[in-house]
Amino acid sequence: MPSNKFRIRDPVHGYIIFDAKRFEFLLNVIDSFEFQRLRRIKQLGTTYFVYPGAEHSRFGHSIGAMWLIFQLANEFKNNGVEMEEDLMSKMLLAALIHDVGHGPFSHVFEKITMYDHKEMTLLYIREKLSETVPTFSGDEIEKLFHKELSPENAWIGDLLDSQIDVDRMDFLLRDSLYTGVDYGRFDMQRVFHSLAVGEVDGENHLVMLLKGLHAFEGFFIAYHHMYWQVYFHKTTRACEILLEKIFQRIKELLGEGLDVDIQSELEGLFVGKPLELEEFFLLDDCTILETIKKCRLSRDKILSDLSSKFLNRKFFKCIKKEKIGNIKNILEMHEKIQKFYEKRGISHEYYFATDEPQNISVKRPFLEEEKGEKGLLMVDINKFGKKSDLFDFIDRSDIIRSLYNVRHTAFRMYCPDGLRNELREILGEG
Repeated sequence: MPSNKFRIRDPVHGYIIFDAKRFEFLLNVIDSFEFQRLRRIKQLGTTYFVYPGAEHSRFGHSIGAMWLIFQLANEFKNNGVEMEEDLMSKMLLAALIHDVGHGPFSHVFEKITMYDHKEMTLLYIREKLSETVPTFSGDEIEKLFHKELSPENAWIGDLLDSQIDVDRMDFLLRDSLYTGVDYGRFDMQRVFHSLAVGEVDGENHLVMLLKGLHAFEGFFIAYHHMYWQVYFHKTTRACEILLEKIFQRIKELLGEGLDVDIQSELEGLFVGKPLELEEFFLLDDCTILETIKKCRLSRDKILSDLSSKFLNRKFFKCIKKEKIGNIKNILEMHEKIQKFYEKRGISHEYYFATDEPQNISVKRPFLEEEKGEKGLLMVDINKFGKKSDLFDFIDRSDIIRSLYNVRHTAFRMYCPDGLRNELREILGEG
């Protein structure tokens, strides 16, 4: 007798179990071509060159985010929050497909092309989703992404996109597990049981209960550390820079009318032709890697060299690393570097790069009237339900206050390993 449950064994959350009949539409999405493609899109792009275990994909993360929102919604229902079955289904679907628009190597692709993953996800919802899930219109699901919800259901938008949404919860734990670092771990169970739905300015929003203060501090510290120890790791960024240079060189050569052997799916991308949605969904990490393997054999020395460096992990080296505020006379420094490259007959454009990673770990709270991403409010569980009892998270936590609205930024310079020592001497770094 066939089981009425479908089960997924997940390394982060254990068994993910759904009623196969009730949520058949989710299975249909998971089995679709567009979603299966996410198996071939690495969650952390090129990070596996630094952390060998980081081979996990957008596929697993998307299912994990869906599972977390399902668990939280049930937790809220058990605590008296009303939710219709139709809304539950839409919420799960939105969480499942939130990353379907990612291009090859995830966020790296966005930096070197015009294709933003959020915009591509919305395009998929408008043009393709109804083919797989005819019971919902694209407009209905798109409203969740735009947070066009009734006042009593505004909290669903917070779970899908906020500073403590299911996306962040899953990727912190998942990325920490697969990279093998502890920075991204936090007490998820305590966070789960310390979240609630409360009234904020006439709308029901996600609020944090005071009893979970330290668990929430741990969550935001994990988020901060993962950015600077993993996502912005200097070698990961060096790999991304090399990938950008390869794309730049291919585009330049094709623009000059020269032949470059690339995968046919990428031809339109490099000549500036907008891709149709079907063409976009043919792109994955394999497409890019196959193109780089071909470019390694190119007659163009720069393209061949850059491609070989990428495949053999001979990335550019970081020669200067400081906080941006400490950098003086940047223009003078660049002039020295350009003269250095010109003297040696080496392309400054393709063999030198600067990088300025930046991130804000905790942003402004709900009650401020400024426009921007909303933060989170806390409430004392003993007084829960009264608007006057809401207070800003930063008012109760010195740790969070130290991260609040602070834009952490670094400044780095990169060059091939063989030039590193000479450039350091020029820059006074020797």
